[in-house]
Formats: sequence, C-alpha cells, structure tokens
Amino acid sequence: MEVALNTDIVNGEPIFVAVMSDVTERIKVEEAVAKEQERLKDILATSPVGVAISVDGVVKFSNPSMVQMGFKTGEKTINAYVDPQSRQRFLDRLNRDGKVLNFETQLRNKDGQPIDIIAFAYHYDYKGSQAILGWAIDITHRKAMENELRESRAKFRRLVEELGGRFVVFSHKPDGEILFMSEGVSSVFGLNREDVQGQPWQDAFNWLPGERKKEEAFRTFLQNEFNSHEVELSFIHADGSKRVVLISEHAVLDDDGRIVTIDGIMEDITVRKETERILAQAKEAAEEATRAKSDFLANMSHEIRTPMNAIIGLSYLALQGDLNEKQRSYIDKVHHSADYLLGILNDILDFSKIEAGKLNMEYTNFFLEDIFDHIADVVGLKAQEAGLQLMFDLPSTLPTPLVGDPLRLGQVLLNLGNNAVKFTPKGEVVISVRVSKESETAVTFQFAIRDTGIGMTKKQQEKLFKHFSQADTSITRKYGGAGLGLAISKSLTEMMSGRIWLESTPDAGSTFFFTACFEKQPNVDQLACPIRKAAPLHILVADANVTARSIFFEMLTGFGFTADLADSPEAAYQLLEQQNHTRPYDLVILDYSFSNASGIDIARTMQANAPSIHAPMVILVSAYSNMNLMHEAKSVEIIKDVLSKPIMPSILFDTIMRVKEGKFRRESRSMRRQNKIIQTSARLKTARVLIVEDNDINQDVAADLLANHGIDYRIAENGQAALEMLEKDHFDGVLMDCQMPVMDGYTATRKIREDKRFKDLPIIAMTADVMAGDREKSMAAGMNDHIGKPIRVQELFKAMDKWIKPSSSMQPAPSQKTENKLGNIPGINITAGMETVQGNQELYLKLLRKFYNRYHDFEKEF
Repeated sequence: MEVALNTDIVNGEPIFVAVMSDVTERIKVEEAVAKEQERLKDILATSPVGVAISVDGVVKFSNPSMVQMGFKTGEKTINAYVDPQSRQRFLDRLNRDGKVLNFETQLRNKDGQPIDIIAFAYHYDYKGSQAILGWAIDITHRKAMENELRESRAKFRRLVEELGGRFVVFSHKPDGEILFMSEGVSSVFGLNREDVQGQPWQDAFNWLPGERKKEEAFRTFLQNEFNSHEVELSFIHADGSKRVVLISEHAVLDDDGRIVTIDGIMEDITVRKETERILAQAKEAAEEATRAKSDFLANMSHEIRTPMNAIIGLSYLALQGDLNEKQRSYIDKVHHSADYLLGILNDILDFSKIEAGKLNMEYTNFFLEDIFDHIADVVGLKAQEAGLQLMFDLPSTLPTPLVGDPLRLGQVLLNLGNNAVKFTPKGEVVISVRVSKESETAVTFQFAIRDTGIGMTKKQQEKLFKHFSQADTSITRKYGGAGLGLAISKSLTEMMSGRIWLESTPDAGSTFFFTACFEKQPNVDQLACPIRKAAPLHILVADANVTARSIFFEMLTGFGFTADLADSPEAAYQLLEQQNHTRPYDLVILDYSFSNASGIDIARTMQANAPSIHAPMVILVSAYSNMNLMHEAKSVEIIKDVLSKPIMPSILFDTIMRVKEGKFRRESRSMRRQNKIIQTSARLKTARVLIVEDNDINQDVAADLLANHGIDYRIAENGQAALEMLEKDHFDGVLMDCQMPVMDGYTATRKIREDKRFKDLPIIAMTADVMAGDREKSMAAGMNDHIGKPIRVQELFKAMDKWIKPSSSMQPAPSQKTENKLGNIPGINITAGMETVQGNQELYLKLLRKFYNRYHDFEKEF
C-alpha cells in the first residue's frame, strides 16, 4: 500500500487529503527489473565477451573481460590499439554503416601483450551523449591454431610437390583384372605398364607378406559397395627396396547400381612415412643427440678405415715377401696392432649401435681356437709388457668348430682379458673354458677370466656393467678407461643367449664369468687334436707356477699321455735321476723362469749329464719369449722348440708330435686359409678385374693384392672413369669403392646396370662404409656383394670366387718374368723391383714415379 498525503483549504479551513494506492504489482515489477539488472551485471562481469561504452574516445564503461583486453574505464581507447590506423578504420566503418561486424584487429591487453580480437559495435545513446557500444572476443588462441594449420598445409603442399611423379592412376574390374595403369607405375613400382595391364590386381605387384589380409578388407569394400576406400600397402620395388603406397579408390556404378570398375590413385608415400618417422623422433632432444653422434661416428669410421686399409693391406703384402726373422716379427706386430686398433674403432661403433638397438649378431662358421690365437697375440703382448703370465685352461676335448659370431665372442674376451691385465700388478691371468651344456647340434660354454689383481669390494661391484662407470673414481684416475668395456660385454653376452657375473675379493683378485651359446658346425671333426692317433708318451713338466703345471697336466692327460710334475729344478733333476728305475721320459716341457736358474741352464745341465742320465728332448716354454731367448735356446742341442705362453692344446700337441715323432706340423688353419686363397687366385688368373678407387694408396693395396696372385687388373679413379673404361674394354668383374669424387660407386653401379650388356657383370662393393644399412644400400644400387675396409684378403678372394667367372677367351695374366725394357737406373735394382711386383712393368713404373714425386727433395730436406 502506498499513501500520498496532501494539504488543502476548504472553506477557509486547512484539511489533509490522503490518497492510498495498491502498489503491489508495481513493486513486483521494480523488484523484477532490479533482479534483471543484477543478473545482467553478473553476466557482464563473468562473460568472456568484452563489453565497453566509450564517449569521445574515452571509456565510460568496461566489463572485466574488456578490462583484461586493455579497455579500462576512464582511459582513452586509442591507447589499447596496437595499430592506431586500425582504430581509424574501425571508426570509419562505423560512421559509414552505422555498425561494425566481425572486425579483426590487435589490442594490447592489461599486461601490454598483443592479442588478436574480433570486434562488433553500434552507435549508442549513453546518458544523453552519443556513444559507441562495442563487444570484443579474444581470438588469439584461434589465430594461433589457424597459423599452425596454415603452416601444416604449406608443409603438406611442399611434400606433395616433392613427391611429383610418385602417383599412379589405375582402373580395374571388380574381379581385380587391371584395365588401365598410368605411366607412374614405372617410378612407383619399377614395372612396365604393358606388363601390369591385364594382370590380377593381387598378383601384379610384389606385396609383402601379411598384406594379403588387407586384400580381404578390399573384398569387403566391394561386397558392401562402399563409395570410397583407402589402404596402405607395403611392397618390394623392382630395385629390391621396400616401399609403401597409399591407395585411394572408389567404385564406378552403372545405372542399375552395379559396380563396373574400381578407379583410383596410388601414391608412393615411402618418403612421407620416413619423414613422419623422423619428425616423431625429432620431438625428443635425446634422440636428436643420438642421431648427431651416429653421423659423427659414421664419418669418423669412414675416415679412419681408409688409412687403416693401407696399414693392414700393405703390412699383409709385406708379410708375403722375403723378410728376415726380425723384420717379420716387426711387420707382424704392426699388422696385429692395426687389427687391434680396428677392434677399438668397432667397439666405439658397437656402443653406439647398442644404445640405438641396432647391433646385429653374425651367424658364420668359426673355430674357437682361432679366437684364442688372437687373444694370445693381443692380451699376451700386454701381459708380457706388464710382467704377468697369461695362461689358457682349455680342455683338449672342447668342441671348437662352431657357428655364431666370432667377432663378438672375441670382443668380450678381449675386454675382460685386457681388464684383468690392467688391474693386476703382479701374478697371473688365466682364461679358462668349460662346457656347461651340450647337445648334438649346440653347445653352451662357460668362460672364466681369473686374475690375481686388486680385487673389488661388494659396493664397488654394484657399479659395474653400467655405461661410463668404474668401481670408483680412484680407479679411473690410476688406471684410466672410459667404463664402457663391461657394459658392452654385458650386452654382447646377452645377445649370445648368455649372462655375465663376477666373484671378487679385495687384494686377492677377481674372476669374471660369462656364458655363451653356439651351434656346432655339421660334418666337421669337433676335437681340436687327433688324440686317438697319438702314441702314449711319458712327459715331465717342470714349471714353478702351480696353475701352469695343472693346465699342462690336464692337456697332456687329455692327449692320452702320462705326466709327472716338478715345481723346481731340484725336483726335476730328482725325477730325471729316477728314470733308470722307472719309465724313461720321452719329453720334458721346461719353463724358462725359475728363481734360481733358467730353463736353458737346466737343459744344459741335463745335456751335460747325458752319459749317465737319460736326457729327453726339451720343449722350452716361456711367458716372456723374445728373439734373444730363441737364439740362446738354439745353442742347446736337446732344446727342440720354444713355445710362448699361453699355449693352445692344438699347438702343444702339434709341437710334441713334430719333436718326438718327426712329424710335420698339422696344416694350420691360417695355412688352410692361405691355400684356399691360392686355389681361388689360380682359378681367377684368367680373369680381368676393374678396380674403381680414388685413393692412390688404396689403389696400390688392391692392385698389389691382385698382382701378387697373378690376376690381371686395371684402375679407374672414379665412377665416371669406370664407365668409360667399360665401354672400351672387357672386364670379368668390378671392385667398386662407394665414396669417390666426380661420380660415386652407387651412381656408377646404377648406370652400369642400365646397360643391358652389363646386367650380369659382377660388381663387389669395396668400401669404408660399414655402418648399419650400408650393405643394403650397396645391394639396392645393384651390387652383388659388399666387403668392408680394411680389406681382409680371405674375405676379398671369397667374394671374388663366388661372383667372378673368368671368360674362357681370356688368356692368363702375363708371366711374372717379363722383359726388362727400363734399362739401368743408377742406385735402383730393377731386377729385384720387377720380381717384387711379379713382372708388372706398368705397376713398377707407377711406383717409381710415386717414389720420385714424394722423395725427390729428400736429400735437401734431410
């Protein structure tokens, strides 16, 4: 109720007039309006849409969202614009049209950062003044997404442009018979269009196994008459490479709705798939670093292998010549040291491959004793320099012809053997092998590498087998090392289906154990020594080292011999004196090092007492053999041979047989390999080989390897020169380097294969590219085989024997003895020089020129 009270004068008397009104409805309306106003205020306060009113360029009202966007009550609107000209265009459109819709511009938000907005505005009467009512929406995020989408589309367009010529248009019947195929089938599949048309869809291309299941989905598409269909299929290109194609297809219907043909397009998306893979990997910074490291290692490997090829190749060639004993020893050590350096390089590459999960195991025939021969050369030299005894405890009954990865097994043994020597100040290192499991076709060995070194605590042992980790920092400072060897060994043993562990006591030494599984070579005598053929002998072993005596006793009894052991010269003399009452000794195995006498002194005493005491023949053994020792041993008649520790059972057996029974040594495996090379080279003497190599030293190495075996050759310094020589002359095979100037080996091979005359010409890659995938790259280019540098002679001739078939019309290479047309050159023995190069006058002249070019100023420089 509302009461209105007024006063009035009636008949001269004042009166009060009261008017009462029912205002219930009005109050309800006012309350509703007030609530609506509050609701509108809440909406404006919480709305993400900015709302503002401005008069004469000054903000009179601004909701929180608009304040966030830079319009603050009481401030000039022009201050909020990034570009003042944009504000003027906004006002011009408002004055012209009376409104502004979807106007995009940039403002500075309350933090001063530029933002993208879309604005709307109308003229508005605000408290009697002409004003502008405006709305704004922050579209910064949307613009960023649009820009990202635009960039993605641009990248995709570029990708499509790069894939020009990667498309095939096709049409085939519902039953799969191909009606039409565009010319793109040549580049995408490497096939001729005429050969494909008329063929069944599923048989026309070399799809990978498993892709047939996707064909079933294709049949489902036909049965259900879907309008379109896409599928990715993998196949083998005609050049042998694996590729992926995206097939987009649709049904073509007749008036009755029946499928007439299936038309579509195929796109080679191999590059795109690879690009996607690389882009995915690029998201991880660690993988970026891994790729960069891998590239560095590949380049380093290539650069190191090139000079290593010269060192290993030339030292091999030198060993084939006439050298005196000292020269042969020096060159042999150079050759083995280069092999060892190559092993270090391979270790570094292997660590990188292990990290990347790309280390593969080989599956090849090898002999266990060959592995230990190499260990004896490498670790034995280190042990001798450190004043240690290295011994092998290898039962003569071990199966030695195996199938597996000899390089990886040798790698683990080298790592553990070198560590044992490094951490053993004095004493001995013993490497032993036992069979832990055996069947008719396979065997599992347990290897043990025991030393008498510094040992380790339990806490120190916990840090082993991890990358870049050693027992503690003091060991790193004292002994050096990067801490990679044990980690690599752990990975390799696991890849050989084995495991690795250790037992160690501080100041008492350590023993590292590992197991490895191998298959046996079929149809090969598994024993290293033909024990059954040996006559029973009675042998005296005199050695101060208890481990050595034990090993000798086990080997000799394994041969079927009997043996007595003596730990000192006095004990040896006593046993020799007792021969008259017991069985005489057939042989004495005598160590060189005793505390009070040398083995040679003991042998002299035995020889001097021969009239009264039987003096058996002596095999002298020493952990520290050298040229002086061998020369001194020759002065004692009963010393028939000198062996260096560690001694393989087969070597000991052969030596005993030769000394006691006058038998020749068994043909060693190295001799058999050399004879195989000789047989191969004899067959290849009627062949003509083209060497394609840019490095002059590597040219000499390859040329001399062939010339030394009587094989005719010519040299091309790059791929282009090789093409020109093939046009002019006949060759039975090509040894092709891959990295060369002018034209590399891959390009040259592809061009050679384009000529039908050379489709069957054997091409063997001879390259320093030995990273993962390099062999596949050579095969994809059209090469027949791939051998890595440094060149292994056996591997080279094995590949040549496999692929190169000499032409029957070719005559054998010229005889080593050729007429000397060079005349006489003062200071040069031409006859000896020509014999060295087997009468190859062209090669001899080339070497003379190189010698002159390199050393013609030698006298002045010296």
